[in-house]
Formats: sequence, structure tokens, C-alpha cells
Amino acid sequence: MSSYLIIMRNGSSYSGGRYNALIFALSLVSKGHKVTILTNRKPIFLSDFKDYKELRKIRFNLNLNNFDFPCEHYDSVIVFPDLNPFSSIYEKAVLISNRNNSSLILHSFETPNWFNSSSSIKKSSFFWSGWLFLSNFSSAIITMTRTGIKFSKTFYPKKIIHHYAYPPINEKLATFPPTVHKEKNIFIISRFGKHQRHKGGEKLIHLFSKNFENYTFTFFGNIPSMILDRFKENAKKWNITINHLSGVSDQVKFEYLAKCESQIFLTSFEGYGYPPIEGLYVGTPSIVFPLEVFKETIKDSALYINNIDEIEEKYTGFIESFDPINERNKIMARISIDNYGKNLSRILADAKKIKKLSTFCICYIWLRYCVMYLANKLNDFRK
Repeated sequence: MSSYLIIMRNGSSYSGGRYNALIFALSLVSKGHKVTILTNRKPIFLSDFKDYKELRKIRFNLNLNNFDFPCEHYDSVIVFPDLNPFSSIYEKAVLISNRNNSSLILHSFETPNWFNSSSSIKKSSFFWSGWLFLSNFSSAIITMTRTGIKFSKTFYPKKIIHHYAYPPINEKLATFPPTVHKEKNIFIISRFGKHQRHKGGEKLIHLFSKNFENYTFTFFGNIPSMILDRFKENAKKWNITINHLSGVSDQVKFEYLAKCESQIFLTSFEGYGYPPIEGLYVGTPSIVFPLEVFKETIKDSALYINNIDEIEEKYTGFIESFDPINERNKIMARISIDNYGKNLSRILADAKKIKKLSTFCICYIWLRYCVMYLANKLNDFRK
């Protein structure tokens, strides 16, 4: 079996990319591989995976932000990037892979050409500059979908190899049996803030209508108090009950999701989109915009709308025709930890080509790393 080093930076809040990285590691360990995660801190959701025996076999090295370079044999160094263009993890990954004679793999969640073609807000490609830098030294790029590959091939260097694999969800906690008789409860996921407008938070106020009179709206995630107060005020008009879940475990999330009649997830961009897949696992259908990635992963198992006004016309018929048990069986047959582990093992076995770097190139990357490292340390000191 092989040995892999995963490099990623964890934040103080939930991230779908960090979530995917941990499942990536668990799936490799489940197939007998050795995995070390080089990071700055353990993910805040780590306890949600305590039931996985594989978790105990993952080694965490928390020296990512230190001037520390692991000197062990790794078949591949795999980077899970983020949108901090001033991070030094990209230079560090190249130097570690070169020092240990390992292949370098970039796990790309998204690309700016994809994001800006779909999202209701636009972002500068500068945020992805570290990803592009790393790709020049990588043997392969792994995305989560075929849709992702389509955009990756036009953003990254042309000679690089592209693969995809569908990540599973937290299967051990999504075990609530789907029921045909659901509560009059809508599970709603979104994010709020200037840089999160593509998640559709500003559209949710239009859900408060006669269509959902006497329902409960269960909002999942952080909501600014001013917006939550506005939701509660609008809810009174239609006798809608507001339930707000924030900072809860996966166990609690799945327990509520399984009871709900449907889930509303009005994002205009997703690199993968865990919520609709999680919903199908517990027999709860989703209402989403017709994103290409959703049509690939959940196919015809969702209610696709172009605007919120369409819900009133289509909702009842969709819910009545939805078969929770059949839909759960279909998604579990395609997306599982077992399948993910097998696919990743195959992909990584084919991506062991090592790019040799010149002395000049190594010196240049060392210089870049030192500048980034010192700049980040100075910024931390000022805080």
C-alpha cells in the first residue's frame, strides 16, 4: 500500500473543502493506505467522524505554519487549497514533494472560469493564483465531478492529467431511515455576507408566502441577527415557525434533515454540493437552481427552478411523486466511501510521475516561500 501526505489549512468555521479533505483521508485509510495530514489545526468537525475506526490511523502534523518540512517517504503530496492568495502552503508543498521525491497532486474544488460563469457574483482570478502556481509542478489534478474537469482543462496547464471522483458524505451518521410521512418542515441552507451572496441568502425572504402557511422553516448555519429578526417578522404573516440550527453536530443535522419534507438550497454556484446528496441519503428531496453539477450528481432527483416563484406551481406535485426509499438507494449505489476509496486508489496509482526541478527553480521557490512565510508571520504578529 502507499503513503500519502495531505496538506491543507483549516479555519475556525465549517468548510466543505476541509470536510472533503477529511473524507478523502478516511477513504484512503479504509483501503489500507497510510495518510498524514499536515495542517495548522485539526478541523472543528473532527468529532463528527469519531465512529470511523480509520480516523485513529490518520496522523496529524500541526506544523504547517512553522518552518518545518517533513522528511519521510510519501508516494504523493496532495494539496487541498483555499482562496488565500498569500498563503505559503503552495511553495511548501512543492518543496516537500521535491525533497521527498514524491509526486504532487492538486485537489481542485473549483476554478475562476467555472465560478464566474455560474455565480451571481464574480471574483478575481487572483484568488486562485496559488492553485495555478501549484499546478505547474503537479502530476495530476483531481476534481469532484466531470463538470469540474471541463473547466479545469481550460484553466490549468494543458499537459496536466485530470481525474474526478465523487466524494461521499458522513455515511455513519446519515443512517436515519427515510420515511414517506414527513413533517411540514423545510430544511434551508444558505450563507450570508458580502462574499457569500452567491449562496442565495438574500432570496430566502421570498419563501415566506401562502405556499408554506403553517410550515416550519429550519434554517441551518450562521444567520446575522438582523436578518433572522426579519425572517421572524415575515413568518408571522403566514404562521410559519422559525427553527434555527447553528453550530450543531452532523448527528443533529441529519436527524432534522430526515424529518423534513424538503430541503431548499438556492446557491448559484457549487463545486460539488453536499446538501442535496445528504438529503437523498435520508430521503429528503431538494429544491435547487439547475446547476450543471447538480444535474450530474443528483440527476433528476431534485426540483429544479429558475426563480422562487416556480415553487408554488411545482412543489406539491414534486413532493407527491418523490420516492424517498428508491432515491436513497440510487444515490448510495453511486456515491459511497467504499467507491471513493477505490477510485482514489486507482487515480493516485496512475499519478506517480515526478516532475524534476532545476536548481534555479528550487531556489526561486525557496525565495517565494521565505517571503510568504515572513509576511504571514509579520501579519500574525500585528494581530
